[in-house]
Amino acid sequence: SPLVHAEIGAYAREKGIEQFWCAGAEMTAAAAAFGDRARHFDSMGELAQAALEAAQKPVSMLVKASNCMGFAKIVEALVQAG
Repeated sequence: SPLVHAEIGAYAREKGIEQFWCAGAEMTAAAAAFGDRARHFDSMGELAQAALEAAQKPVSMLVKASNCMGFAKIVEALVQAG
């Protein structure tokens, strides 16, 4: 639900997370609740490409998603690139 996803974005902001990246229509509420430093991508592919580009310099990333979202593929690509 949009309310639950908004709570996720607000929680991340309150905990001092510097950036919040997310993908998919359901996560638009999370990005909006996080604020200016959120990046919302329409697709997992777009998010993956941006993450690979960001990983070209030293950076720390936390990847969190349900297994069904397929984020393990993004993590695998980041590990192989790193």
